[in-house]
Amino acid sequence: MIERTDHTGYIRAVTEHTAEQDVRIEHVRTGTTDGLRWARLELHPEDTPRLQLHQDHIAILWDEERGWGWATVTGGRTGEILRQGQKLTPAPETVAEWIYAAMHIPHGAREDELLRGRTDEAPELEKFLADFS
Repeated sequence: MIERTDHTGYIRAVTEHTAEQDVRIEHVRTGTTDGLRWARLELHPEDTPRLQLHQDHIAILWDEERGWGWATVTGGRTGEILRQGQKLTPAPETVAEWIYAAMHIPHGAREDELLRGRTDEAPELEKFLADFS
């Protein structure tokens, strides 16, 4: 069995690159639930021109099965998640550029299919995450 690597270093690198894009993140949460590593980044409302009047903020989401996505949050409820790309762990600067573009430029998203199963052995994922530890 392959040892599972903490993903918080990767998420921290994404938040640092996102700050360089002048997009503020108000809250960052990371965790593991039922063996699934995940992260939730809540963006500062003033940096998200896509928000509609009734929406509270936008959450950027990552998990090790579906990769990156974003959704609006209204009244504490997360809306439909729009997924980014076909890669589970793009480079942090690529994610930051996508976050900026997602907030400013209308574009399509991919279907919400799994990119991998949380119990699948993925030594390349573990190595990638370890590079940020």
